Amino acid sequence: MPSLGKDTGHGGTIAFSAGITAFAAPFRKIGAVEQELEKVENTLLASTCKRYLPGDVAEPGEFEVEYAFNATMDHPVLLTRGTITITAPTAAGQASPATLVGTGFIMARTATPELATNGLQIGKLKCKFDGKTGPTLTVAVDS
Repeated sequence: MPSLGKDTGHGGTIAFSAGITAFAAPFRKIGAVEQELEKVENTLLASTCKRYLPGDVAEPGEFEVEYAFNATMDHPVLLTRGTITITAPTAAGQASPATLVGTGFIMARTATPELATNGLQIGKLKCKFDGKTGPTLTVAVDS
């Protein structure tokens, strides 16, 4: 029976490369990647309930990343394409973790973080998979 994985995302990583500035910050959170397929209504006049067909193409997904802001770091250039790799934590009993890899770009970023007494300086990136390559999910492998 496959393992249930970790209870938390602690140990997960994200990497940007090949076009996006090699941005390696102390990451705090990697948001969920939601993928969605359009629906096409095909209800007939005689139907008693709406009917749908699946659309032809899926939205590849976008997500947000939080990191500890550091004003001395180079930040990614907006709209520059590159490879994005999200790696899940390796759970007990797994030989390798799950990964999601695809090309994409940064569509929004923090220029300056909120500045407050007793508050961490947190930056955010809004990332978009472009659908040109992936994103491809490789499932974790149990030992």
